[in-house]
Amino acid sequence: MSDPRYLQSGRDAQAAHVVEEIGETVGPFGDLLAALGKTGRWGWDSTNPEIPIHMRETNRDWVRRALATAKPEVADLLQAIERLERTLDQEAS
Repeated sequence: MSDPRYLQSGRDAQAAHVVEEIGETVGPFGDLLAALGKTGRWGWDSTNPEIPIHMRETNRDWVRRALATAKPEVADLLQAIERLERTLDQEAS
């Protein structure tokens, strides 16, 4: 979440903020895609046999962890998009 003290006004700055927030979703979405892809191939209860036993997690747990990481990034992106939309609506008035 961006600190409100550093949010700039104006559509160009807000559009740049949307771009920045999209970039911050790439990593968490990549992890979620990997978790869902492995789950589709190996099943929800499968684990990676190449990981030490004490570090293993099921694909179900991996997906949950990836979702928990992605959700705040999506929320930040939606907030930035809505802020830009409000500015564009105000300009149109």
